[in-house]
Amino acid sequence: MGVPKGDSVGTYQAVIFDMFDTLVNFRNVHLPLMQVNGRAVRTTSPFVYEVLKPLCGAIPFEDFFRAFVGTYRAAEEIRNREHREVTAHQRFRMLFQRLQIPDGPGVADLMEAGIAEHTRQLARAMEFPASHRALLDRLQPRYRLGIISNFDHGPTVELALVAQDIRDRFETVVVSADIGWRKPRPEIFQETFRQMGIGPTEAVFVGDTPEVDVLGAQAVGMDVIWIDNGTKALPPGTPPPTHTVRSFVEVGDLL
Repeated sequence: MGVPKGDSVGTYQAVIFDMFDTLVNFRNVHLPLMQVNGRAVRTTSPFVYEVLKPLCGAIPFEDFFRAFVGTYRAAEEIRNREHREVTAHQRFRMLFQRLQIPDGPGVADLMEAGIAEHTRQLARAMEFPASHRALLDRLQPRYRLGIISNFDHGPTVELALVAQDIRDRFETVVVSADIGWRKPRPEIFQETFRQMGIGPTEAVFVGDTPEVDVLGAQAVGMDVIWIDNGTKALPPGTPPPTHTVRSFVEVGDLL
């Protein structure tokens, strides 16, 4: 077990979690494995392509795949540069533009169906360990619980929590797709404070990503429990997190 770094834990009203790779693990290895252009890739695109065939049946799958990946990369570039969320609907509109699919009857419905299929395939990669459930059961009687998630589709986050039968554990679930801004922007934290009726010093944030979770929470005056799983280093000059643990389960040893 890792040794927490920082002073003893203060008294908090609330514990607010990052969603993916903190509360719920996301494992790309569980995504569908497909052969595309002679190489094996894990992607939802063949399933989305099948759903969208009424719109793009004349477009070879290889061209669809390039546009699908291209719009993902373009969306990520905007997110990383501006910390602005590009929602699933916005990304699919970008996809349709690249494929030169005009608006018309039924296009909006097929977009919804494509997003729904993409979501179904992503759900295959989500894992919620029993040890994470046990920790929530320990924390819920003593703390108000919330989630702040950088994700492009709010219903996917909600469905993931419902599927694991833990939605009722959380008083507030704030998703960047619904706010417009992603962590580390202060707006998404401030909206969470507003919904919960608390100030930043009354909650501790738990997350795994230094640039997003640690720096974002620190910037709004929150204490932070950083889950250092050994894959991401703190940026040079970053103030030390209030506490550092090696796994989600160790959060319980602090709180």
